[in-house]
Amino acid sequence: MAPHYQATTLIASPSYPNAITWSSENLVAVASGHIVTILNPAALDGPRGLVVLVPSNPFPIGAVNREDLFEPCLVPTCLSRDTEPCARSVSWSQQGFAPNSGCLLAVCSGDGRVNLYRPPIFEFGDNWVKVADISQLLFNYYQIINFREDDGPISFPQEAANNEQAPQEKLNSEHGQDTGYAGELQEPLSCKVLGRRKRKPTRVESYVYDEDEDGVGASKDADFSPNPCSRLSKGFMKKVTTNSSAPVSSISLSAPAQPQDEVNLAIGRVSGSLETWKLDLCNNKIENSSACHAHDRVDNSARCWILEKNQLEEVPVYTNFPELKESTDLSVVSDRCFGLTLAPGELIIAVVRSLDPNMLDPMYQARTQKAVVEFIWIGGQFLGIALHKNIHISSQQSVMLSETNFLWWGSNILWSLKKYEKGETGLVLWDVIATLQVLKKSSPIFLETLLHNWVSDLFSDDQQRVSLDILYQSRNDMMSKVSSRKLHLLNIICRKVMLSDNAQYSPGGENSTSVSTDLWNNLLVSSERELRERLVAFTFAAVLNRLSYFQKGTCAENMWFPVGVAQMYSWLSMNNGKVHNQLKSLCSTIKGLQSRIASVCEYSVEESCTYCSASVHFESPDVALCGSGDPVTSPAERHKLSRCMASMRLSSVLQPVWYCVCCEGMVDKLVPGTFFTMTTSPLQVNHDDELLYSAPVVPLCPFCGILLQRLMPEFLLSVSPV
Repeated sequence: MAPHYQATTLIASPSYPNAITWSSENLVAVASGHIVTILNPAALDGPRGLVVLVPSNPFPIGAVNREDLFEPCLVPTCLSRDTEPCARSVSWSQQGFAPNSGCLLAVCSGDGRVNLYRPPIFEFGDNWVKVADISQLLFNYYQIINFREDDGPISFPQEAANNEQAPQEKLNSEHGQDTGYAGELQEPLSCKVLGRRKRKPTRVESYVYDEDEDGVGASKDADFSPNPCSRLSKGFMKKVTTNSSAPVSSISLSAPAQPQDEVNLAIGRVSGSLETWKLDLCNNKIENSSACHAHDRVDNSARCWILEKNQLEEVPVYTNFPELKESTDLSVVSDRCFGLTLAPGELIIAVVRSLDPNMLDPMYQARTQKAVVEFIWIGGQFLGIALHKNIHISSQQSVMLSETNFLWWGSNILWSLKKYEKGETGLVLWDVIATLQVLKKSSPIFLETLLHNWVSDLFSDDQQRVSLDILYQSRNDMMSKVSSRKLHLLNIICRKVMLSDNAQYSPGGENSTSVSTDLWNNLLVSSERELRERLVAFTFAAVLNRLSYFQKGTCAENMWFPVGVAQMYSWLSMNNGKVHNQLKSLCSTIKGLQSRIASVCEYSVEESCTYCSASVHFESPDVALCGSGDPVTSPAERHKLSRCMASMRLSSVLQPVWYCVCCEGMVDKLVPGTFFTMTTSPLQVNHDDELLYSAPVVPLCPFCGILLQRLMPEFLLSVSPV
């Protein structure tokens, strides 16, 4: 097999092509027989998720009554049906469809039935939970309309909508031939509350998370329902037809960043043809953009094409990395391949292959190892990205790999990081971080040069390029001029790559073993301080905005309710000489509100320990010790408590809180999504903008920008965005 980053085996072999897919939250699903295995690429030896398919009865379409079997008009032929379930294709939704803002998994079985599954968040098991039978929904709908054509808008009946969700599209090939691949989910799921809701739910990204006081033990299987107001216009659904009669073997949809009103569709057929189609969403048109003959027969090969200016161009596929000491061509593989999928950062691909039983030990391997999933490097080759010529390659490095290979690696890594600078893309950087961590061990000089270039570009603009020396000297002033997303990226790279060997960062302290380490320490501290000031400014501005609405007699029910204002005021008083002048002015305004502040936000100076009811004084925005102001209480009797990173309040120990896998901080109060997409500091924007504070809250870390998680037992599958 080809050199790979890592690999794992499966207990069943896939039966159909395109049996593997990578989710936007960094989970890999593999369809193998009657089992779908869900893997975390960052912990292949850890827990796995499972979807076990069970036999289902066929729909009563075209069924013949037993007493009519011997009618002369029927052909005297008995047809048999394979009743063994088998997964044919799998597809992930976008983030926000499942609980905890996760992804739903759509599974299409061999008989064409499509089901949706969610992670077992509340069941504490390995088996994923089915939340909708899309095929049954569609059948029920056609039964209601008596299987007639309907030229009007299509909407599922309310009775079915109360239980399940249907995907927006399922593509069909010519002659009504079912491709058998589930389309990507487009409409979000909402949480339908069962019984009485004790408080208004918090809006989390594109679904509503139920924050009932009853906890997470309530009934959850019926929590999901589509928006009853959502309608799918039949005019938007297009049928792709060509002159070819060859069956479709695979399809793929992609939406380019520019223009945003176009979608590309790739169709592969068993005859070896590969077609691309362009969907114009504005004009509701579809046209064939290119076509080529990919291969003459189905063989053990992996080939790659790039769509460039509406033309398909084949490029070689190979893997290389400094630690591999070689470059391996992937155009011919040793085992039967059942599909490949691309990582979110596009530096690694996952390939699933069946294993030859003759090559395995019949006693120990052949029984449990039917297939293998390999994660292979692809960042060291041409991927359609222009080379960065300003990356210096030393002679020592060029011995391990050619200078061109290093330039491809550097260019592709910089391109991957660049695409995450826009707030619309979720921060799932696992493959990028994994690549940088390996480079840190094998080529530290190259990594240092590469990330120095990246940091300079991060703070540069079209008019001027910022050098590393200028950035280091003026970092506090320059931090306030960049977007929050760039600061989140900087924090992730500092923590997970450049300072990953340091247990605790301390600029100029004992952990600073070199000038380079001290540089990244200082960048991290400055970036986190800037984000903390932005969070305080955002909260204070929300308080003033709510107050202005109340003074006008306008309802502010849909606006974000700030909490922890007293703790933020205490932190600002402790750091008054180190914050921006605009924030000092905003703090003075908050202080002038006096008793009026309690009517527009949560303002409570007094805090007490959950364990012993002792008073807790504010000393740090991260942690707290109870009884710290009481000289009678000994240090051994004081409880160490964590504070919410977003509000600086004491985190709850009775209710579930959010957890960041990058900085390991806790979040009890979520922040509106507009905070994470701001292109500059809140101190430099109009605080009267209602959209800033009426946006839904999102489960993102205010200091890392990645998706937060609920603390789960170690035996359950978890996600690793970094």
